[in-house]
Amino acid sequence: MNETTFKVRFLDKDITSIYILEDSTADACIKTLMEFNGTLAIDTETMPLPQYRDYPKAGLSPHLATIRLIQIYDGKQSYVFDLMFIKRRKKLIKLLETKKFLAHNAVFDYKFLRKLGAKHIELGCTRIIYKLISHAVYPTDAGLSASLEALCSTILKSPIYKDAQTSDWGEPNLTFEQVEYSAVDPIAVWELGKRFKNGINKFNLWKIYKLTKEAQYPICEMQLNGVGLDVDKHTANIHAWRDKLYASKKILMEHLGTTRITDTKIREWLGANLDPYTLSFWPVTETSGQLSVSASTFSDYEHLEIVKPLTIFKKFQTLCNTFGDQLINCVNPETGRIHSDFNICGARTGRLSSSKPNLQNFPRSTIYRQVFIPAKGKILVLADFSQIEVRVAGEYSQDKVLLDAYRNGSDIYSITAAHLSGKHISEVQSGSPERQNAKALVLGLMYGLGANSFCSYAKKGYGVEVSQEKASKDIKEFRKLYHSLRSWQLDQTAMCQESLIATTKYGKIRCLAADNWYGSSLNTPIQGTASEINLQSMVNCYHKIKGTDIKMFNNIHDEIVLECSKDLKNDAIKVLKDSMTDAYLQCFPDGVVNNLVQPSWGYNWGEAK
Repeated sequence: MNETTFKVRFLDKDITSIYILEDSTADACIKTLMEFNGTLAIDTETMPLPQYRDYPKAGLSPHLATIRLIQIYDGKQSYVFDLMFIKRRKKLIKLLETKKFLAHNAVFDYKFLRKLGAKHIELGCTRIIYKLISHAVYPTDAGLSASLEALCSTILKSPIYKDAQTSDWGEPNLTFEQVEYSAVDPIAVWELGKRFKNGINKFNLWKIYKLTKEAQYPICEMQLNGVGLDVDKHTANIHAWRDKLYASKKILMEHLGTTRITDTKIREWLGANLDPYTLSFWPVTETSGQLSVSASTFSDYEHLEIVKPLTIFKKFQTLCNTFGDQLINCVNPETGRIHSDFNICGARTGRLSSSKPNLQNFPRSTIYRQVFIPAKGKILVLADFSQIEVRVAGEYSQDKVLLDAYRNGSDIYSITAAHLSGKHISEVQSGSPERQNAKALVLGLMYGLGANSFCSYAKKGYGVEVSQEKASKDIKEFRKLYHSLRSWQLDQTAMCQESLIATTKYGKIRCLAADNWYGSSLNTPIQGTASEINLQSMVNCYHKIKGTDIKMFNNIHDEIVLECSKDLKNDAIKVLKDSMTDAYLQCFPDGVVNNLVQPSWGYNWGEAK
């Protein structure tokens, strides 16, 4: 298609669009856009680099692809810049670095724009805004989609068709359909932004939106940097996992009395062999209500002798299927590293989630994590928050016992165990059953477990056998010891039962289900606020390491991992301690920060952890 001006129809309006292939035309359009006051809508279309044209989904990777089109809308006209033909890009990059923009799934566009040469872009995101508003309005994400296509249908009532999205954007001559399609996207973003502004105002979401918007930048840098994988060591792990999977499968077939292992067969066996008490607590799937047969479920119940063969089989099946060759397949052929996606507001509490692959859910054992390595000649420096969720609960409730323990550097679990047993705290041994029981109490009761559910929680999570009678007694004593925490819990649940709304410190709102509100009413302010402190830590860290040789490597909820040369180790540790402590105090200005951040380092992730 030749350079031209044309009309696109959206929301029953004919909107002027211009397809730009000449440097002179680009300069004139950029001059017009530079005079615009306000926020521009932006979108990009990408094409694989020539050597990766046949590589699966290369167009999604900023290391394997480049920007073909940049589309910008100013409320009147849609500008489509074709970078295959526009060679003078300094003015375009200056535009990107000077004006404010709004995109949908902005981290994706930002990664490509960074690779193009833009150092920093003020970039909002309609996808993040939608997630924040939808979490405030709906009690579940079921049936909701945050894609631009879905939002155009549901919010704007003006469907757009994404058939052209998967077309070949590397062809020198784009079709009119491709150019027309690309011109519409920033218009849709603009219109969504106008409507979503009302939602942000209605629910007063500006503070949490500002944080999540700023978090895009460290997340983008972390995704661009990626993580190294020791392929030889990981391959050796895979061979060992397959051997153990084969052996455990033989044992399991004998255990189940079958020659073919299927989820249906496992469910039938569980229904016939679990005792009624355990069966009543066994998790079920959300969609069908069937007994869960996931690896995580069996891991929770691995203390039950009857399911151990299943637990072992599921463990190695998951390792092979999820973290085996799949992990090697995720290694980028250009960088030799894994570039996982991190999703802002991935969970309803506000927690980040990770995908393609999920680097936040990798097994915690050192033997598994040691395959993740820095670049040659570099080390990994990490820090995590000490008991962040318990600390947040203490700050919310202002429980004196909890806060004094952190001020004095005392161990919460040992204090709890000593109180329950009548012993002096010095007599409580680390790893002892009484301390494990206390740990289960602190972490379980923080989210409102009762005696019945606590017995199961303590057994499957901490390997502690607790009778219902003892559980009831311990819970009463726990609530006496941490009476301010208990008072806060009662006030919080009463408020949420009436309003069906839970909020975090940064103002994120979570709509609660009328038939399932209790646990979320306690979980949301604690876990949600902890996740906000994590995001603020990443933002703080990003600004401190900007322009240095220290890079973002990974993030796992309460842990930030950096990559640097060994001579920068102390600098990186200071950056982490300062960034994370400041983030905590930004959330709780009078908060207790003694022993808050625990740094360490190593030559791989397992060693550093």
